[in-house]
Amino acid sequence: RLVLLTSLPYFVRHVGPAAVSKIVPLLKEGCEDTSDEIMAASYRALAACVPIVGGDAICSHRQTTVFDSLMVGSSAPLNLFLFA
Repeated sequence: RLVLLTSLPYFVRHVGPAAVSKIVPLLKEGCEDTSDEIMAASYRALAACVPIVGGDAICSHRQTTVFDSLMVGSSAPLNLFLFA
């Protein structure tokens, strides 16, 4: 299963949206696996599916804009090195 999960981002763009929609529920199950490696690979595979089926098919809750720009407040740019 791990080989399929790690390979999915390389070939998923060659599969149609209908086929990708069928595997999304299986990938979501992998996100709750007890293995950290399977869980991480499942999240990466889901991320690769977003451009094909859209975020609504991946996330079951209502989507909102979280990151609109890299500005804090209205004037100072966000210093990304604060999080390093």
